[in-house]
Amino acid sequence: MKARILDPDEWGKLSVTGFPAIIPLVNPPDTEVIVVEDGERIVASMAVMRLTHFEAAFVDPEYKANPGVIRALLAACFESSNRFPEEWAMALADDPRVSSLLAKMGGVKMDPLDIFIVPTREKKV
Repeated sequence: MKARILDPDEWGKLSVTGFPAIIPLVNPPDTEVIVVEDGERIVASMAVMRLTHFEAAFVDPEYKANPGVIRALLAACFESSNRFPEEWAMALADDPRVSSLLAKMGGVKMDPLDIFIVPTREKKV
């Protein structure tokens, strides 16, 4: 078995849940897909990506029922994200109203996901 970086023109070989849904949106210079192959067969894969991420949304409990607050917040986030080169952003939603609005804005739900923040320089596998 061998691990390698999959060339972008080979990304069509992937069948990993979630990653193919965003493949048309990623910028290859900001993304590497690592695969483990057994001969010609891809047996594992994971993407390493530089990305724009909408993080730590807070809405005062008294304003959570006001859709204008969430809409204004997300609109400003989208405007702010335009200064980054990516044409997409990772957005986490812990509220069904935010999930619904993100879906209406063209967001793709990446089920099933467990989100982790992983230090990349401290511990090795």
